[in-house]
Amino acid sequence: MTPYFLNIENTMRILILSDGIPGHVNQSIGICHMLQDETNCTFEVHELAWRIHFLRSPLKIFIRFLCRFLNTFTANLIQGLFKPIMVQDFDLIVAAGGNTMALNAAVGLIHKIPNIQLGSPRGIPSRLFSVHLTSEKFDDHPSNIVFDITPNKYSPSSCSRASINFHPQDFILLLIGGDGIGYTYSFTEYERFIDNINEFSKHSKNEILCVTSRRTDPKVENLFFQNIKQISEHSIWFHRGGANADLAKLFGSAQHIMVTEDSAMMISEAISSGNLVTTIYPKVINSPSRYDNQIQHYLNRGFMSRSSMEAIISLDFNRKNSSALIEGVQKQLVKSIIEKIQL
Repeated sequence: MTPYFLNIENTMRILILSDGIPGHVNQSIGICHMLQDETNCTFEVHELAWRIHFLRSPLKIFIRFLCRFLNTFTANLIQGLFKPIMVQDFDLIVAAGGNTMALNAAVGLIHKIPNIQLGSPRGIPSRLFSVHLTSEKFDDHPSNIVFDITPNKYSPSSCSRASINFHPQDFILLLIGGDGIGYTYSFTEYERFIDNINEFSKHSKNEILCVTSRRTDPKVENLFFQNIKQISEHSIWFHRGGANADLAKLFGSAQHIMVTEDSAMMISEAISSGNLVTTIYPKVINSPSRYDNQIQHYLNRGFMSRSSMEAIISLDFNRKNSSALIEGVQKQLVKSIIEKIQL
């Protein structure tokens, strides 16, 4: 792809192409938030929609094939399969996930707008994007940039600001997910984990602030709700109506974050806060190698520690948090992105 550069000294308008998946939208918003720390920019979210919705499955294969030969003609074919997108007033496109890749590449080429794509290539070459952000190196093209932490909405500074007026301090934040990406947590493991949490909080005097998610089995949520003894009144129970958690506020106030290891996004969000993070894993793990590699990368960089679901809980409160390290990693990523799109 021929690079199209922009001048970031003026206000930059960013268009986020969304596939409707919250995790992907949050990644795109995360990139925009990072850029806002270094540039004057605003963003809007547009959810893409197929013209012929019931044919979307074969069309996804078709448009990936067209991307192998992307030119003005094939790009217009791809764009024509989606409902109209008003892109003329935007300076940059950001998108995440495989469902947005072909359209992002096509729109960038047709309208000569720099574009950022997050996610594995799915057969689409990195050269079709100004910046292609991935967790592993997929392409020798210079636009393929490998990030240290999956982009998301949080940073040490934003979490610190959000927590200024939140009075509870020194609690342990516990983020509970559920089975997923090859992780299977047994009910017995949850029970043992709760016993260990209760024993830990009894001696440490730390309250436990729980946040559950849509992936948490309601029976598991109820187990935590009924059995954790030093439970904070600020806990957020998804299946009891607590769907809108202000995680930035909680991240910035917690003494330590414990998060089940079944969600890459939950882990990256916790790490991005700059707080101390421990992931909790079960006995049964059949995750893909790329996920294992990501976990190992976080461990190697010192972004987190890791503990078995049934292990006795021992948190090192003397360990220095990684705020400065995380801020540096995020700033370096933004610098690399700006170098690709700046005039």
